[in-house]
Parts: sequence; C-alpha cells; structure tokens
Amino acid sequence: MWMLAGWAMAAAPTPWVTEWYGRPRGNLRAISVNGVTAAQAVVGAEGGLRYAHAPIVGRGKRRQRGASDVVGRTRLQGDVLYGITTSSFGYDLRLGSFIGPTSRYVTYQIGPDFWGNGYGTAESEDYHLPFSLGIDVQNLVIFHIDRSISAQVGITPGWAFDRDRQTGGIGPFHELSGFASVRVATGPVSFVVGYQRVYNAAGVTDGLILSVGL
Repeated sequence: MWMLAGWAMAAAPTPWVTEWYGRPRGNLRAISVNGVTAAQAVVGAEGGLRYAHAPIVGRGKRRQRGASDVVGRTRLQGDVLYGITTSSFGYDLRLGSFIGPTSRYVTYQIGPDFWGNGYGTAESEDYHLPFSLGIDVQNLVIFHIDRSISAQVGITPGWAFDRDRQTGGIGPFHELSGFASVRVATGPVSFVVGYQRVYNAAGVTDGLILSVGL
C-alpha cells in the first residue's frame, strides 16, 4: 500500500512535488561479529522517487507552496558486500517506501522495506548469513543541524521468511538493527560517519561505517 501510494503521487498536482533520482552507493566498514573483527567494503546503487507535500498559501496569483510538511521516497537499492580481510561475498537487494512529517529542524520517516540478502558461507572466517527474503519496518529520525550537516538515528525491526534466519533477534523480531550517523555535504559530495549494531542469525554485529556519496 505504501509503495502504491508513493508511485501514484508522481502524477498528483501541487501541493505534491515529485522528483526521480539515482545515485551510486559505497562505504567501508570495520565490523565485529561475535567478537571476530573484519573489514568490509560495500558497493551498490539506489534509485527511485522522492516526494514532498506542502500547503498552498496566499491567494490568487500569489498562491504558492509553503514549507514542506510531509516528505517521503520510494526506492530500489542493491549492494554487493566484500570481506576485505576474509574474501567473503554477499549481496543485499531492497525495495521500500518511507514517508513522514518534516520541519525545519527534524524529519521522521517510517515505512516497509522488502529485502533479499545473504553473506558468506558456513566456512567463512567473518560470518555466515544464509540467503532469505524478508521485510523490515524502517524508523528514521533526521536532525537538520544546518544546510550542510545532519545527524540521523534509526531503529529497524525485521522478519525473515526463511527458518534459518529466524533466530538471533530480540523479542518478536527475527532481526533488529540500530544506527547513528553524521552526514556532512560539501557541494555534490557527502561524507557519512556512523555506528551500527545488528542482531540477526549471524549473531551480534557492531560496525563503524565511513561512506562517500554523490
């Protein structure tokens, strides 16, 4: 339902504004899985539709869009993961749609994220995550510090469809992840530094993340 609503907004007149986008993805991670330390590289791409709602203010010829009060996006994302110190391979494919209120200082978005992923083998030195399909519910809070700096905090519970991936989570969730990061934009390039913890069938993963994006 969320994704169908997102695509329908593409044809909606103002006060909704839409924009197609696409961008490469890449980051380096220093991770610790159940106490085993490894380095990991991630390369991929993301594309989709951004949309924003704003009230119409003024009258007659002076009618115009005010400040955005709701923003969202529907996106397809694919990543390839490589264990730099272990030569393990993995992949992560996602289709999700997220929407929520926004203001000058804070944005909140929530929505479903359908995924298919896996990593390594039973003989991998870092970790093994058997392939599965599943669904997450992404909760993201963005703090707008100024035009070029923002901070993000996210908590994402998830459920795996494969039995081999239905252990290692917390409570009713097969998987649970949380992260905090800071993003600094300098012209067309952005830098992100963050920390992430994940509970899933591979165990408990702590990671320091450094990424550069366009």
